[in-house]
Amino acid sequence: CCLALSLQQNSCLKTLDLNDTGMTKVGARALAASLCVNTSLACVFATVNNPIGEEGYRDFIRMLRVNSSIQDLYFDGAD
Repeated sequence: CCLALSLQQNSCLKTLDLNDTGMTKVGARALAASLCVNTSLACVFATVNNPIGEEGYRDFIRMLRVNSSIQDLYFDGAD
């Protein structure tokens, strides 16, 4: 995923809006992995049309254990 790779090196972006992108569990895994090393992003929105499933949520929970810069993470749990 190009976005995930870009986020690993990005030091400027503070908010990421992924609403209605159709992100799946594969995209969620790549994004969560990249956010483990990103130290600038503070807020992620992914509340509409992102069927990441239980696996995707787990990947983000693991990421939050190592990333202290994320202050707000919004997901719609209805998938």
